[in-house]
Amino acid sequence: MALEPLSKSKHASLKLGPVDLSEFSDLPLIPVYQHELNKLVCDYSLCFTYREETPCLRLLSSVNPDYGSALINKERKWVGQYVPAYLRHYPFFAFQTKAGERSIFIEENCSRLQEAEGLQLFQEDQPTETLNKIVKDMTFIFESAILTQKMLDSLQEHELIVPWNAEFLSQAGEKVSISEVFCVDENALNKLSNSAFNELRELNAFPMIYGQLYSMHNLGKLVLHQNIKLRLADQDALGVKLDAQEQEINFDLAESGDTLDFDNL
Repeated sequence: MALEPLSKSKHASLKLGPVDLSEFSDLPLIPVYQHELNKLVCDYSLCFTYREETPCLRLLSSVNPDYGSALINKERKWVGQYVPAYLRHYPFFAFQTKAGERSIFIEENCSRLQEAEGLQLFQEDQPTETLNKIVKDMTFIFESAILTQKMLDSLQEHELIVPWNAEFLSQAGEKVSISEVFCVDENALNKLSNSAFNELRELNAFPMIYGQLYSMHNLGKLVLHQNIKLRLADQDALGVKLDAQEQEINFDLAESGDTLDFDNL
């Protein structure tokens, strides 16, 4: 996935179409943020993964990447009421440039972006109400992502992230496991020093900690959604190793002054 800065000159004619979840039908792990936890933990399984050595918070979307996401049905609709922000706001991303400015980037090849029809992003060289709303949302998500990462880094520092032995039984009674996902170490959590506990409390990390632990009980729901979507007769087919690697995101930081800088809108 290649991203580039949203430019008032280069992208003046772009229009935004409706959300198309088919772009994510093969994504087994979906990025989520701390502000979404209360909308996710009762219905979905949350886990940690690693990009190189950096911990990430993810929603488990499949028990087997060969079968695609269990949470996006054949009508390309999300299974459930709340659609994660990452899916709703794609193809827009917010990043901090080398100059320290926060700018909006887009995935140009996304099917939502077109010139024929949709909601205009620019009008007479100025952001439209639609784009201003997107920028406002991305500003909030950007700040939430920073706070989420601070929490995750603190969990890693205090050795609270361990491999999750995510298992379920096939119809034949055999154990099937999902690998390369991680969870909170509840034993280590209960042995935290007062200083470590206070550090996590000051970060407001405990909703993430207990939310992740609670959400692990939703693994059975994920298996059910996978079986419903695939109309499987034999659950033995489920059980291939989950590849936790994500799409590689490459982009060039903008050098021109025509980049959409949402700090100065």
